[in-house]
Amino acid sequence: MIMDLSLYGLIAFLMGGVILSFALPMLVAPQMIRREVLNAVTKETPGFGHLAFVFLTVIFGLWILSIEYRLSTDMGWNIVIPILGYLSVLKGIIALWWPKWMKELVRDVYKEGTMAAWGILAIAFGIFMWWLAFSVY
Repeated sequence: MIMDLSLYGLIAFLMGGVILSFALPMLVAPQMIRREVLNAVTKETPGFGHLAFVFLTVIFGLWILSIEYRLSTDMGWNIVIPILGYLSVLKGIIALWWPKWMKELVRDVYKEGTMAAWGILAIAFGIFMWWLAFSVY
């Protein structure tokens, strides 16, 4: 069986997969994820990993916006995709210009008490994106 996804469906499928690949380990192995992410992100000076994250985030957002950049009230569920594109570009720009603020944001998300809640929220959003990919688009 060949999946027949539109471009919107492909974007939603990829975004849901990426989100779930980060969310599931937050619930299954929180200590390992906390140690690895905090060591990678909270270094004193931004390194290659930080710049690669910024580059990939901005490129993904620009790819989404190259497909659809308009925000219109008659778009229905299709409005989710350009909103994700704009948010992705905004997050990349913030991470590039304010790396210390991004470090604090990561520290807040990966705190001992809040990591499970963020993981459950991320899993719900990943499932929502896959629902969009297979049911709506």
